[in-house]
Amino acid sequence: MDDLSIHLKALQRVTFVFLAICMMGWALIPSVRSIAAGLVLGGIVSLVNSYFLAYKIRNVTKKVLEEGQKRVNLGLLTRVAMAILAVMVAVKSDSVNVYATVAGLLFAQFIILFIGFTQTRKNK
Repeated sequence: MDDLSIHLKALQRVTFVFLAICMMGWALIPSVRSIAAGLVLGGIVSLVNSYFLAYKIRNVTKKVLEEGQKRVNLGLLTRVAMAILAVMVAVKSDSVNVYATVAGLLFAQFIILFIGFTQTRKNK
């Protein structure tokens, strides 16, 4: 199993725990429902974007190694469009907090950074 798969599995576990906590907050505390809904929406899109980026990285690596193709596409526009779509859903909906959605969109990046630091410390 390569490092990318290990990082994605750890990210998936942490994200699911985060989403479960947010859903419990949404169900149990009515005053934070819009914030929890925004965090869930942003967290799901962030996880999907991470999986899409990993898929594109694997495909690009495969193409470069097999065909020697130099021009690559990592799907930045697709990931940005998904993030914009999540923010647009939050803006149009009264029950979803926009700021929490944006914070949720950044969740996977911070978790991957933390996972990378801990894996580096383990390997030393």
